[in-house]
Amino acid sequence: MQADVGRVRAELAGASLSWLLVATLIKAASLPLHEVRLWISMMPDHKRPAWPVIGIGYTSGLANAVLPARGGDVVAVALLKKEQDVPIPAAVAAVGVTALLEALVFALFLMGVMVMGAAQWEELIGPEKAQKALYILGGCCVFAVVVAIVAIRMARKRRKEDPDRARGGFRNLVRKTLEETGASLGA
Repeated sequence: MQADVGRVRAELAGASLSWLLVATLIKAASLPLHEVRLWISMMPDHKRPAWPVIGIGYTSGLANAVLPARGGDVVAVALLKKEQDVPIPAAVAAVGVTALLEALVFALFLMGVMVMGAAQWEELIGPEKAQKALYILGGCCVFAVVVAIVAIRMARKRRKEDPDRARGGFRNLVRKTLEETGASLGA
């Protein structure tokens, strides 16, 4: 499928420059917030200096733009381990928590847009599908929050039971990552 260049030009010519500026400023302000969330998600157990972690976050974001399947997240985990000596489970948890929060905010924003512009959505995809999409997004948000609460409780319980348990292998890596995720969410 090819773009209709004439129509694109016509739409751009009629676009509001003030709204474009507002959108650009909002996006520019949101980028550091994402990277600060990465830094915050490592607290309290793996606190590191803010600026190097924020730099790793920017690098990860750039890598996500060019690598498939959010490959920048893998880059972030590797850089957190190499540059800041963050244990792999804690780095995976920090990146995962940041992604979860980003997805929740996006879903809530999309739900707001759908509710505020319901007539346009209903016109575009039909009222039944618009309502179904809204319910699915809401269900996903509720499910994510429930999973986060369960992870927090499990992490707190596991740390109280045996905080110094150390075993090798993949199973321990997964268990430790889940504990770190719950601890990060709880913090």
